[in-house]
Amino acid sequence: NILHHYVLISTSRKCSVIYNGVDQKSCVQVVQKGTCLTVKVRVEDYCEITEALLDGQDCRTSLVRCDGYYILEIEDVEADVHLNFRADFKQDGSLPEGAYETEVDGVPCQFFVKNGEVTIGAFDQYGNPSTEPAMSWPQPSGTVYLPSTIAGFPVVRIAKSAFAYETNLKGIVIPEGVREIDAYAFFATGLEFASLPETLERIGASAFSGCYELADVALPSNVRVVEDRAFESTAIEVFHIPASVESFGEAVLDGCWYLPEVSVAEENEHYFADDGSLFNSDATEVLYWPLDKEISIPSTVVKIGESAFANNLTMTNGEVVIPDSVKIIGSCAFSCCYADKITLGSSVEEIGVVAFQNNYCESYVIHPSVRVIGGGAFASNPYLLSVCFEGDKP
Repeated sequence: NILHHYVLISTSRKCSVIYNGVDQKSCVQVVQKGTCLTVKVRVEDYCEITEALLDGQDCRTSLVRCDGYYILEIEDVEADVHLNFRADFKQDGSLPEGAYETEVDGVPCQFFVKNGEVTIGAFDQYGNPSTEPAMSWPQPSGTVYLPSTIAGFPVVRIAKSAFAYETNLKGIVIPEGVREIDAYAFFATGLEFASLPETLERIGASAFSGCYELADVALPSNVRVVEDRAFESTAIEVFHIPASVESFGEAVLDGCWYLPEVSVAEENEHYFADDGSLFNSDATEVLYWPLDKEISIPSTVVKIGESAFANNLTMTNGEVVIPDSVKIIGSCAFSCCYADKITLGSSVEEIGVVAFQNNYCESYVIHPSVRVIGGGAFASNPYLLSVCFEGDKP
């Protein structure tokens, strides 16, 4: 890890070695003979001293490295001596596999080295993700620029929950070379701005979920996978899906109140947009429907994705009609629509968890085709009088 020590050597031959407010004399040895001092600073082989100040003056040229120590000879000592040492990782790729700490913009940053690549995040010694944040800011941060290399290795990944709940993190620039952002990496942070690299290929589940002020972010042109709820409950106003996207998860844009529509590159072979709504390539699944667009489900749709119509209050005479083509209704699909009437099609086989939560229907008719009804499917319908199932008990 980064060695950054302040050393005070007094004329009474007492030595104080302070790092982050903690006495760490084990890293420094001092031998005094008369008015001469020999100071030995222990530094791992994969590190090197990058700063050495003797009473404020640069003394690096006087350092000699021997047997894992940097040695400094000081002559004619008549008063207290103040030393500042700082060591950093060598940039030659010699850092062994394991968990370490460096500094980014003066803030400690944890990372893990494996197979010649760096993942930013907190890990234990075995490479298992920790619950601690990779970095932490006591005050609002401004924009943080993550490094593209650490210790000579490329940074390729942001670990699970690496920055989760860091509400003082306001802006992040992720460098080129990063390929993956893991689940919950920036969950519930204070982000207002995020710059994603063109090398990015995967955005994990709920990676930016709960970033209520995040308005400025765009999918890079090479991203292939966007997992479930990746941008849920953000302040995004514009969202474009590039041609590279092959997999777009469930409820990715749920709770994005300021988003009027979604657009998709014409070259994309897996998804397309129709009047701001998002469908898979053959229009058999609807994944997103704008909040202020009237609900009108095409007859090609077989699956209604999770939260696809959630919070949509725009419907004709307060009624939602689910066509006979639909077989699967995802979780939360019509949650918080406050519809007066919802008519289920005759082919529905699965109804997801809380699919119709928070509506004003007095009754629901469940056709014999239904085989699965998720928990709380009809919860919080205050005017509900009956749910009639026309077939055998599922």
